[in-house]
Formats: sequence, structure tokens, C-alpha cells
Amino acid sequence: MILEKRWQGTLRWIGVMLVVVCLLTTLVRSAWLVMLVMLLVYIASSPSKGKWKALLQLVFVAAALFWIVPKLPGAEGLVARMETLTSVQEDHSYNERLSLWQNMLPMVAANPVGQGIGSVGQGTKIGNGGELGEYGNMDNGVIALLLTFGVLGALFFFGALGAVIKQIVVRVTSKDSLQPYARLSLAAWMGAVISLVSDNGFPGLKGYLVWMLIGLGLGAKEIIESRKKGTPHAAIEREITSH
Repeated sequence: MILEKRWQGTLRWIGVMLVVVCLLTTLVRSAWLVMLVMLLVYIASSPSKGKWKALLQLVFVAAALFWIVPKLPGAEGLVARMETLTSVQEDHSYNERLSLWQNMLPMVAANPVGQGIGSVGQGTKIGNGGELGEYGNMDNGVIALLLTFGVLGALFFFGALGAVIKQIVVRVTSKDSLQPYARLSLAAWMGAVISLVSDNGFPGLKGYLVWMLIGLGLGAKEIIESRKKGTPHAAIEREITSH
């Protein structure tokens, strides 16, 4: 939306700024990190002649935010949250995530087959009287996967992610008119994988949005062709090739 004019909608840059400001006011630093990663990946995978234009657009948005953010209601809290990014070593949340690895890895090693679905996240409410259980708030997606599916299950999960990225790279390197959709898919994949440092973003509503963007990049050609032919999306068959 920030980098592609055709995806900006009716409000154009006003809409872009509204979306970015709303994201900033959530005060969720992991969301900021994912947005930055997605933007950089999308720019890096763009044709050479489009990189500078995309970077200039990004600088424009950053400059506008530098002027807008201090004028927002409650800007003090937002600015203070941003300042924590310059002193990560002293940040409580960062140190908690480091200690999480040290505390949870021995537990994973003691039970390498995992604890099963419902042992982490919202699923812990089922056997805990509707309240979040011990691992209801898990600030690390990799550990959440290891606790749920075990070491072997996590390996299969990351293997599947590897198979997906191979298909995405094939579409990105095709350099046709649908390449922007493939680059969006690549950016979504990278953002979701990077977000595993804070939580597992693949299930739930967040996961729905991630897989929707990935599927859009992989199936853009088939979707467009089906619209031209009037074929329902459910009737589309894709040929999966191995590379």
C-alpha cells in the first residue's frame, strides 16, 4: 500500500498515513519490526529501477511521521516507547525474552514430542476454567511451536515453510506483470517468520491475513484468469512444481 500506487485505494496517501499512524499507536514494537521487514524485503526484491523510487517514498512517509507523531494525543507514551528501541539491553521485555529461551529449552528437551495442541496460547483456556493457563502468553513463536508439536513437528513445520518460500521465489524471479503480488507474498512470508521472535503469528486472525497474502502472490495468475473466464475460485487447479 505504501509502495504501490494501485493498492492505495481512494484516499491515496491520506489512507497510507492513517494506516501507519494506527499501527504506531498500538505501541506493539513487534508489529513495527514486521512492517519494517516487509517494506525492506519488498523494496529489495523490486527491479533495480524501482528501488530508488520506493526508498524515496519510504523516506517521505518517515519524514511525515516525524512531524505528525509528536502532535498525536498521548504522543508522550508513543515517543517513550520508540526510545526504548535505542536502549534494548535495558528493556525489560527484551531481557524477559532472553531468559525465556534459557528457561524453556530444558523443558522442550525433557519432552521432545511436545505437549499437544491447546498447551500454548488461547487453547489453554479449555482446561483452565476459561482462564489463560501457564503458557497462555508465550512471547516466542519458536518455543510455542516446540512446546506444541515437539522437535519433530517443528522440523516438519519449518520444512513446510521452506517449501512455500521456494514456490514464492520462483514467482518473484519470473519478472512478469504479476511480480508485485509475488513480492508481496515474499514480504508477508519474511515478516511472519521474523515475528516468531515475539509470538507465533501463523494461527488465528493474524495467520489468516499472512496466508491470504502468501496465497495471493502464489495464485494471482490463476485468480485473474478465472475472473476473465468467469470460473469460480474453488474450481481452480494449480500445478505445483518442484525446484
